[in-house]
Amino acid sequence: MKTIIFLHSTTGNTRVVTRFAAAQLKQLGHDCSIVDITHHPEPPNLEDVDLIGLACPSMYWRPTVVMEQFIDRLPVTTGGPRPAFLLATASGDPGSHFAIAAEHLAPKGWVTLRAYFVPMVNNWPSHRALSEWIPFAGPLAEKITEARPYLRSSLGWLWPDVGEPLLRHRDGLMAFMKDVARRAEARDFSAAKAPADLWRGSRWMAAVGRRMTPKQMRSATNIQVDASRCTRCGTCVRVCPVGCMTRTREDEVPQVGAGCTGCWACFNHCADGALSGMGAPHGAGRYAGPSPQSRILFRPK
Repeated sequence: MKTIIFLHSTTGNTRVVTRFAAAQLKQLGHDCSIVDITHHPEPPNLEDVDLIGLACPSMYWRPTVVMEQFIDRLPVTTGGPRPAFLLATASGDPGSHFAIAAEHLAPKGWVTLRAYFVPMVNNWPSHRALSEWIPFAGPLAEKITEARPYLRSSLGWLWPDVGEPLLRHRDGLMAFMKDVARRAEARDFSAAKAPADLWRGSRWMAAVGRRMTPKQMRSATNIQVDASRCTRCGTCVRVCPVGCMTRTREDEVPQVGAGCTGCWACFNHCADGALSGMGAPHGAGRYAGPSPQSRILFRPK
């Protein structure tokens, strides 16, 4: 069975999980490749593809704008419906993420079999910057989650570092991939859920996710470049998934264009602290990538 997982990862959390998921399919004897849509934004020919996966972080309680735009560019399938699955990482409730992605896939002829959510450490700089100013936040969060482990992902948006995934999340992903492969190989759509039933979380967060727009996302981020701190390395230009960080010469300070989708990728990848954003001045709250524990937990075997 030929599978492609289309990936959008801003800081590496989703990439770690996606590589593990792809390795599970390969261990089951299936051909599986990963396509990073930041570098390959145009969908390939999918006529000989049996199964697709979409993997991206939940942002503003919905899929990333980049992933939604990519799904809308997918060609309509021929020869009847084909199976798809969804993966997400988030520091809390993914809200309407899965429902929106499945709704975008349906007109293209892809039936979403199942969806899986892996909690990860919060990489949102404004939240991380806020927690740096509250000295008791970390210890308090640890005490709460030790007593109530199920609150880890829910509290991750407020106390960023309590959202580390656990062994049960990895084992759950292994079981998920086996089930998806079995259903896809058999073309078994009988248990495919309606988009709204793929995730039953907070109704409030799902409702907010439905109402978020790219304009609101941009205003919630408001990225600015400090020319005095910028070393002109060009990292922010390279990692921007929509090409809104631009410069015409290598010795120029990058400019933020109108197409920003509020993903914070440029901010988190800037090692010089030259970028600032809403609630995160000059590198404060910067997320440097998945922890060693997460990388080990999701290391492909």
